[in-house]
Amino acid sequence: QVSDYETDTAILTDTALPQDLPPPSRTNEELNLAVLKRHNPSIIAILSIAPYAVVYKFSAISSIWEKRGVEGTLFVVQLLPEQLESDQSLTPDHNAISAARFGVVVLNRRGLDNFEAGLKNAEDVEVTEDYVILQVGSEPSAPAHDNGRMQGGEPDIIGLWIFAEPPPSSTSQARILNAQIIQECAKQAEISRKAAEETLKQIRQEQAQTANAKGQPDESEDPAQGGMGSAPMGRQLSLRQLFGQQRQDDDAWSIRGHHDPSLQSTQP
Repeated sequence: QVSDYETDTAILTDTALPQDLPPPSRTNEELNLAVLKRHNPSIIAILSIAPYAVVYKFSAISSIWEKRGVEGTLFVVQLLPEQLESDQSLTPDHNAISAARFGVVVLNRRGLDNFEAGLKNAEDVEVTEDYVILQVGSEPSAPAHDNGRMQGGEPDIIGLWIFAEPPPSSTSQARILNAQIIQECAKQAEISRKAAEETLKQIRQEQAQTANAKGQPDESEDPAQGGMGSAPMGRQLSLRQLFGQQRQDDDAWSIRGHHDPSLQSTQP
């Protein structure tokens, strides 16, 4: 049978090439996490979501809540731990000392500026009927951010209004649940940081004690000082140190007396 080369080639080529596989599906949580990590790579997990929230700031001048121009989906997130001490020379027998970190993020639907605030202390969070109130900026060492990430100096009073519809809507518990999770995250962050600071303090105290013990001068003769009884100013010698040093000097004198010819010639 005469073969149509082009036709046979096309058939073989079509059957030989693998079919394109559909892209692997990702869950909504994975997609949301990928979006959040583009804004803040230190975010590692989403703990809670509210479909819609509005960010307010309390004005001390007018004593009213003012919109900050940020509204959208709210996320309660976990971040990479805060490294209190990662110097292995300080903690060679310990893992890097770190504290858990949590935060709140609102991805803005109305502009490019998002809201982000860390949750560090339980006392910085208050829940009212209308708002989840955060004190933002109470840590002077925190990085600055125009729309809520913690800044140094006086804290801003931020109110998060979380949308919730009446039951049986799926959002009926959004405000209550997210408020509870925000409070719990702030509490856990505070506990974790205090525990890490206490651990670091104990390690430093132990190392200071070890260094002091190794730095104590030997009870034998100090070559730099020479003679007996030489001691740093303010240090008292014990009887054992004093007479132990005298005995060493006497022994050395006896050896020199028996073996030094120049000394023997002076003897009667």
